[in-house]
Amino acid sequence: MTTDMKTEVGAAQTFLRKDHATKIEQLQAAYDAEMVKYLDLNRRIAEALKLDWSDKETTALERALDVVQQDRRAIGDKLSEALHEWRAIDAPTLEDEYAAHLATGTKGKAKVPKKAKAVPPAAHKNKQIDLFRDFLVNSDEERDGQSNAIDLWDSVPRYAISRSKQAELRVQGGFLPIAELVFQYKGRPLTVEIRPARIKTTDKSGKTATLDIYPSAREELIEHALRKLASEQQAGFFEAGSDFRSGVTFTLYQLRTELESRGHSMRYDELVEGLDVMNLANIRLLDKEGNEEDPSFISQAYLPALAKVSKEGRAADPQAKWLVQFHGALTASIAQLSYRQFNYQRLMNCQSQLSRWLLSQLVLKYTFASPGNTFKMLYSTIQRDSGLLDGYKRTRDAADALEEALEELKREGVLMNVKRENITGARGKILDVTFTLAASVKFSSEQKAANKRQGTALEIVDNSRSV
Repeated sequence: MTTDMKTEVGAAQTFLRKDHATKIEQLQAAYDAEMVKYLDLNRRIAEALKLDWSDKETTALERALDVVQQDRRAIGDKLSEALHEWRAIDAPTLEDEYAAHLATGTKGKAKVPKKAKAVPPAAHKNKQIDLFRDFLVNSDEERDGQSNAIDLWDSVPRYAISRSKQAELRVQGGFLPIAELVFQYKGRPLTVEIRPARIKTTDKSGKTATLDIYPSAREELIEHALRKLASEQQAGFFEAGSDFRSGVTFTLYQLRTELESRGHSMRYDELVEGLDVMNLANIRLLDKEGNEEDPSFISQAYLPALAKVSKEGRAADPQAKWLVQFHGALTASIAQLSYRQFNYQRLMNCQSQLSRWLLSQLVLKYTFASPGNTFKMLYSTIQRDSGLLDGYKRTRDAADALEEALEELKREGVLMNVKRENITGARGKILDVTFTLAASVKFSSEQKAANKRQGTALEIVDNSRSV
């Protein structure tokens, strides 16, 4: 590129930066103004209920709140889009970023930790893993947007503790307690204990510190991307018998590209840290009611094995692969065929972590979906099982956040209609909320395909056993 061309590009980028900075400031100011209105109306509604204002006055306030909510969501969508465009300005290409990532090493061999046993070729090609990546679709384009929802595993609130909540819980020395969350799986009360990963961090000044971290939204997205990669040929693997494990081999570039292509760009250092967190954090499932003496029925790291490739090793051998082993609950699902295909691209389109959790639950539970066959969900059930609404002090605010997440699913084409019905007590206090959901035609069709694919897989396995 000539000097004049570089100057022109630089001037154009400077203009775009200023233009987007102004746009973002304006949208942020508008969003903040709507938030002030939202909080004020909530305060006035609470006061109206407390002082027994007339139904007409209270209804007028609630209608005004609905308008503000709609305006706030619209501005929030525009703000998210503007921020995404801002990040794209001056962003290096994936190739340039990966070249920079490799720049420090030019020789050496790939390093594989001893704990990661080599994967035999047969593990990449067998009935179980073939069925896991065999989607019922009409085109390659449609197949690219598919992945698998995992029955028990995706019902565990394993990524529910946000980074901001962790900052509140963290004590001097960077320590976090063992987290304990209670949820239900098919009516069965279960408890999950999460032991944080302890990692070394480095700030911008180069100062290092030791910090406890729970896996959260970043790690959730990384796991979804790994599961998608596992559905590709010669990437995912499954071993039965004494080794009983499943997982995926990949390059960091593949993982980075997969996330980028789905709208979730991460730096290489963020990916490496996220994988380390999932390898070092332990998750323990407990059935306290079923077995009081020994309630633990599985205890493992999120990723029980992680084999890395050093920068030097990757530079010396471009084909060298990382390897992760999936959690035993996911491996058991592959063995038992208890997973379901679903629209992975739609899930990755969701900006809200709660929306992604809700979509997974609808895929697993709303198996009879059709526009005329509605599905009901209670706020109290979602609050208990997701662990994602615990940060709200008022039920009304948490229910509003839940409604907003469902509206996102409506915008993404999962739902045709969302009907909210507050269950109130004395003075109009919200005790619970019922959400009646009507599936879109598209989601109904996808669920029917998932049902058919699961039934076909079970027939294939049954027939192979009878031979």
